[in-house]
Amino acid sequence: ATADAVIRYTTDGTEPTETSTVYTAPVTINATTTLKAKAWKTGMEASLMAAATYNFPSEVANIAAFKAANTVTNNTVYKITGDVNFVFRSGRYMFVEDASAALLIFDNSTPVITTTYYEGDVISGGAFGSYTLYNGMAEMVPARNTAEATGMPVTITPMVATIPTLVAQYSTLESRLVTIENVTFIGNKKYVNGTDTLQYYDRFASITNEPEVGETGSITGFLANYNGQVQLYPRDDNDFTTQTMEQVATPVITPASGTYEGSVEVSISCATEGAIIYYTMDGTDPDENSGDYGGSFVIAATSVQAAPVTVKAIAMKEGMTNSEVATATYDITTGISDMKQNVSIYPNPTNGDVTLDLSGLNAKTVELFSMNG
Repeated sequence: ATADAVIRYTTDGTEPTETSTVYTAPVTINATTTLKAKAWKTGMEASLMAAATYNFPSEVANIAAFKAANTVTNNTVYKITGDVNFVFRSGRYMFVEDASAALLIFDNSTPVITTTYYEGDVISGGAFGSYTLYNGMAEMVPARNTAEATGMPVTITPMVATIPTLVAQYSTLESRLVTIENVTFIGNKKYVNGTDTLQYYDRFASITNEPEVGETGSITGFLANYNGQVQLYPRDDNDFTTQTMEQVATPVITPASGTYEGSVEVSISCATEGAIIYYTMDGTDPDENSGDYGGSFVIAATSVQAAPVTVKAIAMKEGMTNSEVATATYDITTGISDMKQNVSIYPNPTNGDVTLDLSGLNAKTVELFSMNG
């Protein structure tokens, strides 16, 4: 505003002096810059300094480069210059990918990204935002709206992988849409693939039909991390393909439970071909660590037999759920003729009536004789 004053400026953050560049025309700025300016006029004191900072995003070529440039949450705004493909959005959660990696863009409660996309849409010019590491998962917080979709949509195909691969390569595959096949659902949102277990999380509150325990199939979702725990975020019920496992037939124990004299020969069979039968004789439920059935066996009365013998059996086969437990109880009695001792009557001799209790002896004939002939 002072006539004939000379304006001098800097763009390197230093305070202008009387030897700094003279302002004669608008200055073009195309990178983050702090411009400072002062004015001088002969016979007057120099003006106060004015300053203004112009922020431009740091440019990176692709999603992998955006992640590689950051390790902690910061406010630096980045621009991913390459195209990215839209995969999925639910509320604040928006997933995109390119050939290098995949990324979760976590929008504000008042959305910054207002453009509507469909699966496979190409977002030309990439995305703008800062880096956040939230509970171990890399995210972009958007700084501006993304461009309209351009070109023909691409086909989004989930990557098929095993649990060990997803865990070992998490940093590379983070936020990718992946599928794990041949899983068995074991409850509490957990599933088993071989000997490895992983968990899924209903991040989008869209799962209304949880897989039943014992069901097998596949699961699809975004590979995520919560405080070091690798997990999947299924999009909805359609990300589960399940089938109920057939159950092994319940074993048949023969003969049936009952009271038998002297001994009983027990056999166990199962109608499911190829099933392995495990059994116990102590009343406990059998499992794969119990003895496996190899043929019929005999339960015989002994002098130490204090209680009935309970036989329990279960049958197992890979790819099927275990059978129900079959049970049979055998009470083995001993006839008086089998006892290696005499039956005595007391008092002896006696002149009165004597009652002889033969209960439990299963005797058919009892002979009584006197000791004196």
